[in-house]
Amino acid sequence: MGKPINRTISFFTFDLPLNAAFNRLALQQAHKQNSNHSQYWSIEGTKQVLKAAYWYEYVPRHFAVFIIGGSLLYWVITQNLFTSVGFSVLSLFLAVLYMVLFLTIYRPFYSRIYLPQINSLIDRWTKDDADKKAVEEAKKVPPQSIEPTKSARTQTKIPALTVIHYVLFQTAGIKALACDDESAKLINKLTGVDTGSIKENLRRIIRPSNLTVKERAEMRKAIDLAADYFNQLDHQPALRILEQMKQKYQRD
Repeated sequence: MGKPINRTISFFTFDLPLNAAFNRLALQQAHKQNSNHSQYWSIEGTKQVLKAAYWYEYVPRHFAVFIIGGSLLYWVITQNLFTSVGFSVLSLFLAVLYMVLFLTIYRPFYSRIYLPQINSLIDRWTKDDADKKAVEEAKKVPPQSIEPTKSARTQTKIPALTVIHYVLFQTAGIKALACDDESAKLINKLTGVDTGSIKENLRRIIRPSNLTVKERAEMRKAIDLAADYFNQLDHQPALRILEQMKQKYQRD
């Protein structure tokens, strides 16, 4: 009983369209529904749907309560709702009431609360979706595809793989990789690369100030390879981290 009552109160006070949990659910449902109908549907399209829902669904539905309530109240008081005079007076009253609500509630709430909240939810959704896709792509790389040999070709891939996993951990917001055996073993389970090489490349990432000119050049190349990978995924948070990392390896 408590939940329906709370939702009813939120409806009358116009709190429901400003509730973050409600809007998060509306975002998920709208995007899923429209994506099922169009494979080219974008999150920007979902944003437009939510903006339209405010003005063409939430506001009219809320104001309809005042129309019904005002009509009943006027009829009880005057008993002449269905006369031309009664209808004109009621219409004028409702028009003035709507302007008051528009200027004091509907428009301010939309600009100051609803729209910024929708933008924040979409930004978060976009980041989470990009991180999820990046992790899924990383999981598709079988450990056997990178043989733990000392060939020159494999050695050039190890720094890039280490950079990619380091950035994925950063964007996922979980415990950062460190230059230790635990982190090296974690990447080893996914790539099959020997832990010694991984640990060495983690050292180059975490402590870039002690690198030689050759090592700096190798790390810049690794970052470029990682950037190509994340560019294909359009993973903007990862690309920003890579850009910051690259600055550390510029020649003095």
